[in-house]
Amino acid sequence: MNLSDEELINQIISKKGEEKNYYFTLLYNKYLNFVYDLGRTMGIPRTEIDDFVQEVFTKLYQKISKFKQNKKFFPWFYSLVRNCCYDFLRKIKKHKLDSDLIIQHYTSNPYENDIETINTVRQIILELPVKEREVIFLKYYQELSIEEISQILNCSTRNVYNIINKA
Repeated sequence: MNLSDEELINQIISKKGEEKNYYFTLLYNKYLNFVYDLGRTMGIPRTEIDDFVQEVFTKLYQKISKFKQNKKFFPWFYSLVRNCCYDFLRKIKKHKLDSDLIIQHYTSNPYENDIETINTVRQIILELPVKEREVIFLKYYQELSIEEISQILNCSTRNVYNIINKA
């Protein structure tokens, strides 16, 4: 079944019981990796990420009936995830770099330099201010256009462009 986000939301809101759970599970499966990746990008420690993901989808389930069906789902959902992230980080009071992003054991892997580079980039991204981290995540991990990013973050395309250049 290939329903759009808006069709899934409509089904979730209009159904009850098992049918509602079925459509919510489809939405969950569609966005699980996105929530996980955004949480990690925003600095949620690996040891806390499962709790964060559960909190996001619990909040989504509770608030989904408040979604305005004439709007696009993704910008609304992104705001929900971002706000959950801020709340979660405040709750755990942990803004330091998660040590699992640093390679501790070097191997003779031919891709070792690639792994080192990836981890160095992750480390640098986590040190960026939150707004810059969000833009980098949306642009390079989610491959969204500058226009889409500006809609999601509710700022001008010029501002998004400037943040990308600064970061």
